[in-house]
Amino acid sequence: MTTSVLVLAVAACGSSAEGTGAGRPAPVSGSAPVPQVSVPEGFDNTRGWAIREGADGTRFARPVMAPRAGLVVVRGTTHDGRTSHVAAHDAETGTVRWTGGPVPRPEGKVDALPFVVNDGDDEYVVLATSGTEGGDNGLDKASDVTRLHVYDADSSGDDVAARHEITVPHTASGYELGSDGTFLVRYRNGATVVNVGTGETTPYDGDERIQAPRECGQLIGSCNDRAHVVGVTVNGPLVQGTEAFWVPGGWFSDDVVPPGASPREGSATVEVAGSPDGESVVAAWPVREGISGTQRVWAVHDGRTGEVVASVTCEQRGDGYGNPVDVRPALSDNGRYLIFDLVGFDLETGEGRCFGETDTRREIQLTSVADDGTAFGDTGDTPVAVSLTTAEARPLGEKTVVPSLIGAGVGVFSEDGGDDLLVYPRTD
Repeated sequence: MTTSVLVLAVAACGSSAEGTGAGRPAPVSGSAPVPQVSVPEGFDNTRGWAIREGADGTRFARPVMAPRAGLVVVRGTTHDGRTSHVAAHDAETGTVRWTGGPVPRPEGKVDALPFVVNDGDDEYVVLATSGTEGGDNGLDKASDVTRLHVYDADSSGDDVAARHEITVPHTASGYELGSDGTFLVRYRNGATVVNVGTGETTPYDGDERIQAPRECGQLIGSCNDRAHVVGVTVNGPLVQGTEAFWVPGGWFSDDVVPPGASPREGSATVEVAGSPDGESVVAAWPVREGISGTQRVWAVHDGRTGEVVASVTCEQRGDGYGNPVDVRPALSDNGRYLIFDLVGFDLETGEGRCFGETDTRREIQLTSVADDGTAFGDTGDTPVAVSLTTAEARPLGEKTVVPSLIGAGVGVFSEDGGDDLLVYPRTD
């Protein structure tokens, strides 16, 4: 079975290459150039390429970067929704370097998602599928399952076989990237840490291995109450407990409270917000003696030691039901800058910036960040560029499209929320 990819590549002269149904682009033909949408300064919209629906109805989405291999990787799903695969494009030219073989999608409403995991000098592409399987014979019950299909990022060819197919016997509620080749599958009653290079799995389903590294009795109960694994650091699992978080046998959050923060103020307690790579941990701390329940001290902690790398006080947005918004921390390619929702950090200088609402400015949600500390986002209806060095924010043109991803020397754009993915090179 072959996969279908349609790629349009545009050279500086405006010509393009139209893809074939076999997953490889055709020679440059001069037809159907990629749209030159308005993009921010720092990107060249006269040279780029696009990923569009395949001739057989295969749809492509969920782009991720493999910067070491110089790839933009997307997930393709057949028109009938029964199988998915990964397609790895050369970031500079759009050429399809390789495609993974078709992977059956389990039943249920859980998506198939691609990820890139690093382990030293090795880079892997992971396609995670999760849902239920079986139970269609009228007798047996369906089983929950998550499968991780692991590929070498530097593969080549069509229908590449996975080097590992790793099974976790649960339906995933989420995934987290770790360091040193680790990847976390979260589910209702626990989590499993996976080493994608070796295929080894370590489940943590509420056992003593995740208890706090020191005594942590509280007025009522203990910090170990409701403890669960929420990430993977370089020194082991990252655990969220009651009013605290920690690495078992390692550091404990009460010992690394950022300035102006407290583990608990009223009903607000400290919570891990996420980690982009296992090296840095983003946490939301209540403001010490704070009046506003929506203010938090946002801190980036070193995943090895727990020490505070950078912090800033800013609003915590919610979904209207008291829950934080579902966004993920993101790093610049060089690892210096980190963004999360309304905040941005320079991890080299320790400077944190808040782009929440002020008396004179609307809030700015950040979506991507470049190696020079320029981050992009919007106010809900206005595209914006901000500097994480100076905190300056400037509105962009009304029709400007900001990148959803930056890496491997390119930015990935989606015009008006459409299905086409447009890729333009950086100019600096």
